[in-house]
Amino acid sequence: MANEFRDELKKLGNKQRFTFEGTFQKTGIKVASTKSGKHYKPTLLLKDVKYNNKRVTEHLWFNYTKGFGTLGELKLGDIVQFDGRVDSYVKGYFTETKKRDYKIERPTKIKLVNRDVIPNSLPDPLKETTELIGYIMKANEKFYKDNDRPYDEWYVQQYENWREKHDKRK
Repeated sequence: MANEFRDELKKLGNKQRFTFEGTFQKTGIKVASTKSGKHYKPTLLLKDVKYNNKRVTEHLWFNYTKGFGTLGELKLGDIVQFDGRVDSYVKGYFTETKKRDYKIERPTKIKLVNRDVIPNSLPDPLKETTELIGYIMKANEKFYKDNDRPYDEWYVQQYENWREKHDKRK
């Protein structure tokens, strides 16, 4: 079923940007390997992504960029609107059959459409990445621990320190 909807993305093509809407599901982290080691990168999941009120994919993961950060703390079910361009990539691991899949890249003009934004309610994804990763780990603690996903108390403490300083500024 997911393939059927990704075909809808494919049909849009990559020649122009489109305005999409998706429903916020959850935050997450991905592990990126670099020459200096492994690093965590914050992500977020939107489900039921639509273009012109037609679902084009069941879900998509996005990097938690500055644009998403301006929305403040997202709640389950929040509707996020953004512009983006369809792109393809090769999906699959060494032991799996590789296949072409589709995504939406470079989201811009990101806004929350179902409620007002609460500014500065989360660490800045560009300047306070460590603290944002701590927030994500804390928010997903049970799932991460139950499923042997990365969970590090140091990151959570960095978020707690940020939260304490942030609360004192109010």
